Amino acid sequence: MKKNDMLRKLAVAMICSFLFCIILAVLQYVPISERNEGVYHWSFSSLVILYLMYTVPVFISGGVAFSIVVDKLVSRKVQGSFKPSISFLILTLIYIVGGIIVSTIFIMIISKGITLDKFKQSMHFYIYGMIGAVMYYYMDESLKYVLKLKNK
Repeated sequence: MKKNDMLRKLAVAMICSFLFCIILAVLQYVPISERNEGVYHWSFSSLVILYLMYTVPVFISGGVAFSIVVDKLVSRKVQGSFKPSISFLILTLIYIVGGIIVSTIFIMIISKGITLDKFKQSMHFYIYGMIGAVMYYYMDESLKYVLKLKNK
């Protein structure tokens, strides 16, 4: 793997972590006008920082590692065997599976394996993992395209 590819993947991981945290914070934030008296509510910036503490390591360790494995083992074979639109769809599905795998590892680490017994309670982690993985793949492909245009 080239040094530029690794830097791109790390940059994508950081950008996706930040965007993902902003989306999660928007979904969880309770505006001041809707807050219940006597109940603590996190500020928007506190939510973003809290989510960053969890998502940055996941995107950097899980996302980058999975992306490198896909690039080495699958990506070139898929792109060489199918039309671009079909290979894009196949790789999107592969990244969805990767999001589930990385989410499972994350859940096992933070819960010490307990949460896997309670699949329904952890389902949102898997959904977030799939969304994050697809976001990472699309952002990586977009940045790859922009850098290719720049280098022409």
